[in-house]
Amino acid sequence: MIGISIILFMTALISTGCNGEKEMTCHRTMVSGSDVVTATYNVWYKGEIVSKIKSVESLTSTNESTLEDYRSKMSTLYAPYLGIDYYNYNIDNTENQVSVTLDVDYEKVDIEELISIDPNNESFFHDGKVYLSTLLDLYENVGVVCDE
Repeated sequence: MIGISIILFMTALISTGCNGEKEMTCHRTMVSGSDVVTATYNVWYKGEIVSKIKSVESLTSTNESTLEDYRSKMSTLYAPYLGIDYYNYNIDNTENQVSVTLDVDYEKVDIEELISIDPNNESFFHDGKVYLSTLLDLYENVGVVCDE
């Protein structure tokens, strides 16, 4: 019986993280004609504070011009953030898809630098932190659904 209890305890530690960190997955799909945009957001949080978000947003299209336009817009959008520690992005191109992966550690990233690039980033932070409730409200407003 003690062995089963230890296994259950270790399983709980692994699924919630040894430091009390939890993970939530959120997603959104938009279809416009033959173009499909899918987004997946993995959110790590401790209590009410978001520690990290990794997102993958992809446009799938048979129209090469649409893909190039999307890639160009994403490159322009993320270029000012290049070189910021703990803010990493990558744009991948395949035959019918452009994917943008963004990985931000909100416990370590320089928040003031993010705000200096785009003052709208300030609304995302309160007391230097990203709160889960703020993030979930933002996600809800744009049609993102989270599996809690």
